[in-house]
Amino acid sequence: MVPVFNNEGVLPEGVHEASFEEFKERFVYNSRRSEIYAAFLILVNDLRAINCWVVYIDGSYVTDKELPGDIDVCWDDDDEIDWELLDTHYPIFFDLNPPRKAQQLRYRADVFPANIYEGNSGLLFKDFFQQNKETGNTKGIVKINIQL
Repeated sequence: MVPVFNNEGVLPEGVHEASFEEFKERFVYNSRRSEIYAAFLILVNDLRAINCWVVYIDGSYVTDKELPGDIDVCWDDDDEIDWELLDTHYPIFFDLNPPRKAQQLRYRADVFPANIYEGNSGLLFKDFFQQNKETGNTKGIVKINIQL
């Protein structure tokens, strides 16, 4: 279950698991969020194609911000990933340098492997996502199992 936002308007510290239904019920409540969610579902289908089964959600989409610009996602790059298929059919997932235009156009998202290091912080993206960039405080993220 995804907890209520704290007084900073973000999720409390931790990795909060949610089903697709719970995620949609909690975060898809206006037209902007619906558009971003529809693009997120395209991302989920592409990740499933390479045998990725877990995503972590961050950014303004999982805050109290009414009109987020996009959604930030890191995907679990575990042993089941089909790296050959990823390399040949989904080079978009290796577009890690800003502004990541191809990712934004296709997915309305910034997308990163969960277990590689974010350049400036030295943290794995999964951990970097749990840092509030504005306050420096620790915050929560949402984890979704995307396996059918």
